[in-house]
Amino acid sequence: GLNKKETAAKYGDEQVKRWRRSYDVPPPPVEKDSPYYPGNNPQYYHIREEELPLSECLKDTLERTLPYWESDIVPALTKGKTVLVAAHGNSIRGILKHLDAIPDEAVTELEIPTGVPLVYQLDASLKPIAAEGAVAPLSGVFLGNADEIAAARKAVADQTKAAEAAEAEVQFACMGSGCLLLSSGDMRRAFDAVAGDAADISTGELKTILERLSEGEEALRDAEVNEIFEMVDRNGDGRIDFEEVVQAITARPVWRS
Repeated sequence: GLNKKETAAKYGDEQVKRWRRSYDVPPPPVEKDSPYYPGNNPQYYHIREEELPLSECLKDTLERTLPYWESDIVPALTKGKTVLVAAHGNSIRGILKHLDAIPDEAVTELEIPTGVPLVYQLDASLKPIAAEGAVAPLSGVFLGNADEIAAARKAVADQTKAAEAAEAEVQFACMGSGCLLLSSGDMRRAFDAVAGDAADISTGELKTILERLSEGEEALRDAEVNEIFEMVDRNGDGRIDFEEVVQAITARPVWRS
């Protein structure tokens, strides 16, 4: 139940990095009486108990991902189709480890910035063709401003540093036809300006925060704000805190084009 910063503060930066970035070292298993155990979530009641993970490392993720790669993505690629893969960062890292044959020890340093397109060209044997501008160990290339991408990759790497200043944490937020890099400081200031001394906010206040951060983008309709709000209001009490606001802003595109 701890976030990345809290976990780093409790166990140390290096241990958390080892859990998050190593290939075959999982973190401690979740207890079955924990609210975070998947078996306590109705969403997973249809899955047999022995198939529910108590913990997971990148090796486990790759073993779950490769069958889908082989059954669905490879057939589409062999037909000459262009395939868009949108997935969790660890799933992407697992696929890239497979494609580029990245050694176990090197994959621990592989950082995938959230929301930045990564383009791969494959040959007839589905082997990567090194792209101009690619940075080892990857053969593909990220699309976008090189400095912004470097900052986003550094932000991912710094997520487990307990002493890292919040101002340096950079997140992508898609707005209209483009994306902005917002620091946690940007979002914190917008939250505090609206919430004042309160620890949480309402739907209407979320709309005000989004308008403050949108840099002139057309305001969202109330129904769109309500959809975003409900997505992150985990306990359904009609209030969300700062961390949930950050999730609302960065978890999906929230601006109309």
